[in-house]
Amino acid sequence: MSSWMYRGRSMRSNHSSSVRTNRRDSEDEYIRLDVTRDPNEMTTEILVNISRRLGISEAKKFGYLNACTNFFTKEVLANLSYNFDEILCCLRVALVHDAARIRATGIRTIRRLIKDDQDVAAIIRLRIPYLVARILDSDSDVERVQALRFCRRIILCGPNLFPNELARSLVSLANGGAEEKDKILRVCLATLAELAVMCPDAFITNGGVAAISRNLIESHSPRVTEVLVGSLLFLLVHQKTRKSAKIDLTVLSAPYCDIHYQHHGWASQEKNKEDRDCRIGSTHTALLSVLRSFPGILHFCDPTEVASGIKSLVDVLRYQHLEARKNVLDLFNDLLGVPEISWTDEASVALADVDPAKMQDAWKLSDGFVALEGKSLLPHLSVFRPNMVEIHKALLLQTFIEANLLEALIEVIVTSDSFISLRAAILLGQILQMSRNLLPTGCALPSLPTLISYASGSSCASSQQRSLSALNVISRFNAMMKTRPTPSSLFLQQLLYFSGSLKVELVAGQSVPKSTVLQLVSKDIEDSIKKSAVLANKDPFFWNWNVVLTILKSRNDSLIKLEDSNYKLFVRRLVEFFRPSNNRFSQIKLGHSHSHLYTLVACEVVEYLVEADEGEASRLLTELIIDIGEHIQAIIKADSAHDCLFSPHNVTHSMCQVYFLVIGRLCHFSKGVKVLEAASIFQSLLSLIVETKHDCYVKLVVSSLDFTNDGMPRIILGKLLKSPVESSRIYATKFLLVLVRAHVKDFEEWGMELLVMQLYDINIQVSLAASEILDEACDYKPYLEALVQLRPTLLQLGDRGRLLLMRFLSTQSGFSYLNDANFVQNELQLWKHSFNEKYVRIVEAGLHEALTMHQKNEEGSYVGRLSNVKNSVKDFYLPSHLYGQLVQHKEGLELISQDTALLKKYFEVIDVRQNATEDISKIKTAIWALSHISSSVGGINLLESLNEPVTLADCLVLLATDHPHYGVRASAFYACSLLATTELGCSQLESAGWIAVRQARNDKYPVIQVPDLSPEEPDFKFVTDDAGIWFEFPVDRRKRSTSHCSSSASAGPVITFEDEVDCAVNQIISSSANASPAKINGVSTVVPPLLSIGSQRSQTLPHSKPPKYQKHHKRSLSDTKGDSSVMGELPKIKEPNKKPERSPRVRSISVNSECTAPSFVIDDSTHENTDEYLSSSPIGSINEPNKEVLSTSWQDIKGFAALRLLPNRLGDISEINSDTSNISSKFLKPFGSSEVETPLRRAPSSLNSICRYPKLINLQLSSEPCFKGIALPADICVMFQKEQPIYITRLQRKRRDRESFCELEEVPEAGNANGRESPDSDSERSFDGTILHDSIKCISCSYRTQNPRTPIRSGKISTSSRHTRTDTESSEDFRIESFTLNSATLETATLNSNFSISNFELDMSQIKCEENAILSKCTVKKEILKHAERLSNPIWFKSSKQALLQLKQKCPQVFQDLCLYSDVCNLLENSSYRLTARKSLQELFYDCHFEELFDEAANILKLRDATSNLVFSPPSVLLEESATMTQESN
Repeated sequence: MSSWMYRGRSMRSNHSSSVRTNRRDSEDEYIRLDVTRDPNEMTTEILVNISRRLGISEAKKFGYLNACTNFFTKEVLANLSYNFDEILCCLRVALVHDAARIRATGIRTIRRLIKDDQDVAAIIRLRIPYLVARILDSDSDVERVQALRFCRRIILCGPNLFPNELARSLVSLANGGAEEKDKILRVCLATLAELAVMCPDAFITNGGVAAISRNLIESHSPRVTEVLVGSLLFLLVHQKTRKSAKIDLTVLSAPYCDIHYQHHGWASQEKNKEDRDCRIGSTHTALLSVLRSFPGILHFCDPTEVASGIKSLVDVLRYQHLEARKNVLDLFNDLLGVPEISWTDEASVALADVDPAKMQDAWKLSDGFVALEGKSLLPHLSVFRPNMVEIHKALLLQTFIEANLLEALIEVIVTSDSFISLRAAILLGQILQMSRNLLPTGCALPSLPTLISYASGSSCASSQQRSLSALNVISRFNAMMKTRPTPSSLFLQQLLYFSGSLKVELVAGQSVPKSTVLQLVSKDIEDSIKKSAVLANKDPFFWNWNVVLTILKSRNDSLIKLEDSNYKLFVRRLVEFFRPSNNRFSQIKLGHSHSHLYTLVACEVVEYLVEADEGEASRLLTELIIDIGEHIQAIIKADSAHDCLFSPHNVTHSMCQVYFLVIGRLCHFSKGVKVLEAASIFQSLLSLIVETKHDCYVKLVVSSLDFTNDGMPRIILGKLLKSPVESSRIYATKFLLVLVRAHVKDFEEWGMELLVMQLYDINIQVSLAASEILDEACDYKPYLEALVQLRPTLLQLGDRGRLLLMRFLSTQSGFSYLNDANFVQNELQLWKHSFNEKYVRIVEAGLHEALTMHQKNEEGSYVGRLSNVKNSVKDFYLPSHLYGQLVQHKEGLELISQDTALLKKYFEVIDVRQNATEDISKIKTAIWALSHISSSVGGINLLESLNEPVTLADCLVLLATDHPHYGVRASAFYACSLLATTELGCSQLESAGWIAVRQARNDKYPVIQVPDLSPEEPDFKFVTDDAGIWFEFPVDRRKRSTSHCSSSASAGPVITFEDEVDCAVNQIISSSANASPAKINGVSTVVPPLLSIGSQRSQTLPHSKPPKYQKHHKRSLSDTKGDSSVMGELPKIKEPNKKPERSPRVRSISVNSECTAPSFVIDDSTHENTDEYLSSSPIGSINEPNKEVLSTSWQDIKGFAALRLLPNRLGDISEINSDTSNISSKFLKPFGSSEVETPLRRAPSSLNSICRYPKLINLQLSSEPCFKGIALPADICVMFQKEQPIYITRLQRKRRDRESFCELEEVPEAGNANGRESPDSDSERSFDGTILHDSIKCISCSYRTQNPRTPIRSGKISTSSRHTRTDTESSEDFRIESFTLNSATLETATLNSNFSISNFELDMSQIKCEENAILSKCTVKKEILKHAERLSNPIWFKSSKQALLQLKQKCPQVFQDLCLYSDVCNLLENSSYRLTARKSLQELFYDCHFEELFDEAANILKLRDATSNLVFSPPSVLLEESATMTQESN
């Protein structure tokens, strides 16, 4: 037979054999357990088969492991005679099996047994984590996945017991996984992030912070980056972890700041460019996550730090590098919500990109359509409810301004090319726009004057040109934003036009030129028709459609009457063009250049035909509508809608959708409704939306109809809300939000009932959408009253229903309704005991969802972060609170005031000085409860009466700036917004050093109140110090406000800056009326009131001379001497040429004595009373202070008045630190008085602080919220106060590193994070430096050490719970380790046992040889541990690795010692090793057989064998048995 035949048979034979083997293995994999047997017997069978090393197939062992997973339930384990440690000892042998799937299944089996922290402790006692770490350091992905699941199970069940060996392995994998492109790197990072949250101590101790920080730049997935950033931010929140972790997220600015940044050393230029772009993207996402969190802002944006992250990014803008500037500008655009700008130098293109009304892909018919467009463009109904995202953005914006971002942008504008300069100009315009809307008056610094100075020609020609272009762009941007919100689509525009929200039909970016309109209106209609070319050319594409539109809009009388045949022909040709059957207009694509103009003309044609008087117009209109109705009926009757003209594809991509808009336009007119009814259009539309499965028709019908009048459109909408198609109900419900925001006529009468009906829809998306719309609608009082009248059942909706029901309590009718039902009292008890804390979680969850990618889906559940969708920050308005709703009226406030004990308890909780260690959740609960009470003037007065003299504003400001827990600081910061909604709350915040936005939301032009200069204002005392700085003290106020001159959004006349200056001048003159005019150097001056104290004493002295004599008197220097003996020590005025010292971080204009302490010229004729003047006689010189008053003119007075008003117009300017060493500590007192009056406060030396006069505003306090609710500190630096410096400077770090590597031999190469053994480590060192073996941390000895056995026979040997021997001793030499048989030992044994040496039959020479062999092994093991320890040092790595390989070649049997391997694992546990080093050490011990583990499992099963009369004796009792046998023989 030929050879190929044998080969064929052999192949078939092998194949059949393989099939039989696979079949047998598959049968063995499924072990069926007999559940009727005794559980102990079943357990013994399972453990015996798992722990057997030989005589069992791999498949069968695999089957028993799977059976074990399902068999060992919690109930079975409780009734077994085996304890948990014994079961684990038998199962852990699977982790050292040769087959990878057995090891993976063994880990899974042990993982399924972990139920609580006690199980975790048992696993750690048996050193199972060493074996799991061994698998983690391998290359088998199947095993490592199970090992990572094992780690996560421990984190879940016993996070505080998480073993260091696993943490070290995870950290090394995270550090080296990116370089090796490890597949499970992301899983490892996710596990580390979970460990950081659940067990921060283990995470920090084992180097997890550095590992996560390094991977922030390497991660290319936005969702992974956000998770990693979130784990680090969590550590920043708590003071303890913040200090121990020493996180430094400023390294994220390195890819932006370092132009030649390389993350992994040298590489090719193309590779570097690609890697740099990837890392810029990763860093971009990381910085977005950092700066969209409150702890991230406090950590990254500290303006007091020279090397803070935000200052580094701003400084990069000053470096003329195109790529760096572009990357930083893109980052700031995303942070501030600026849309993405195309790479262009055309201003019109860039402005179109940032236009809020630009058509978005999500607004198309195939997506959200008008419902989403209206939600995005129309303003929210909440005018006074705080928007948490707005508050966060305001804090971010103020921080950017403090970091000199505006100045940096101006420098970018004037020094960059046209592309970058245009981007910077748009960003600058956006910041200025946001500053006006979000920042309080006085927070924004002026930037346009600097840009104007460049444009005025003070710089080079290129800079001047760029600055002029930037000013033009900013001007066009502001003009564009003034017209917003403007609809983008004609559907939304028509809806707003119907509801009256738009007085003129206007769509963003589309309008007829005014010049053309004027020209056409001024000419005759016949000439216009000729210019349109409609009569001359039958091809519509040659018509002048702008002229056609203007003709139709003109509504000429002749055209309305249609008396001329040309007019009729003109209208007939237009109608023929728009008829769908002619396939002319209906075939035009939406992207056509004139598609928008065609649509406008179509709507105007229909409207013209309705208004025309001639019967010809009615006939044309009827034909057009009937033609449209036939095509709608064709959709209903056709087997497939795709075969019709109005197919889903055509209405989505062509002008066919405009016909639905035409139908909607007709609905607005009574004549049009009759035409539609005659053509049965409404019935066709109703049948279409009910029977169709295509939601495009539903969107078109609902979005085009007019709902202002009662009729068929409202019936169609009601039917659609009950449609069996879920997508139709969802869109119709969302469309109701557009009707709510558009204030459609009588919506509270018919629309609120529809919304309430949708609350109980079976689809959770519909119910959630309806509840969100109702929550917003309740901010409009008529809607809220209508909802109260409906009395819906809301508690069945859960928390969202309860919070919606709370809105009822803000009205008298709602409170009466719920109070009569005994709901209010029960709800008060519920909120008092539990729901107050739950409210805190609701607020934090909502804020996190708004700012992060971890968002809920439309069904209200979290499905994970979406990486394929660009994250868009959405608004989050503060949910309603029971207390905040009750205090809106008198009855509710009285109900709150009855439980004063609770309110006082809340005040005690938030008092940091008394309760520094209070529970964080309780502090947050108290913050939000008290803040909601303070959302009304009555609530503020109630709280002030309970906690006098400290106001709630003082407590919240203290918590927001000084509390060590960042979560509490964030809660207090956001809670201040509730106080900022009322005028009284704003005043209290200003007294605490914070300023609030005094305007309502959606107010485009807030009005500043006129300062009240009535004589009822309190008197003020003035004095100057040596620096020339004025002091002021209000007599009738307890506290001095540090805020700016407050403004209000209430109605009133618009005051110009010049008018304010005039008012301030009058105030200065009137305040100086009580001052004493004096002659200095021949010039009449006015001295401030405090300087005329001598006039109080002039009653006892001769009257001064008349003014005409006083006018020519010049005082000498000697006239003022000796004054201090009578008046006491007075502060001195600084000389005019001296200036106060500047703070090193001040960037604003300094204030010197020349502008701080001026004097003013007053005409002598205005003062008749000579007693008001300073005495000019030598005697009168005693009454005058020793100071020099400067002469000023009327222009100086006006200039100083303007200087005082500048902060209200230009912004807050940082305070200047003046020299206060020479300021007198004594205060002025009246003549003859011995008691010192109330101490005077020194006025701050900054320009802004000097000019703040909140007392000049006559507040008309409103009992209701009147402002949007944004409060910020006047000095943003107070938000960044540090407890203690916790970071090591770079210079100190370099010095420490240099000293640590001076002598490598003296440095411990391994240890914990500090280079030393952990204090809780059980390892010890002998006197010669040898590490003593720790049996508790040994895989082989741990069970025997913690579970000592007692033999049945007598004569037992006691063993300690801890067996200590050197690290170099071996388990295979256990007999000689335990009892060294030297001569002394034998002699003692002979005396005690009376046996002879001959009976023992041991040769002394043999014993000596064994001892020498042991000593040589000790030396080898010592060298192994030495080099294993040095592998953690990168400098020693190469040489130590080579030495270990040589040792293994010489002594391979030593590397099979399990105790030695345990000691190496102990080193890996307590030291930081790179991934390559860990893998090298694990590979050296791959030959270890782990026989001791199998023997231990066999011993346990023998001990538990009920049929055995003998107990298995370990080798350690060998000597005892020999002595017993000798006694018996004797």
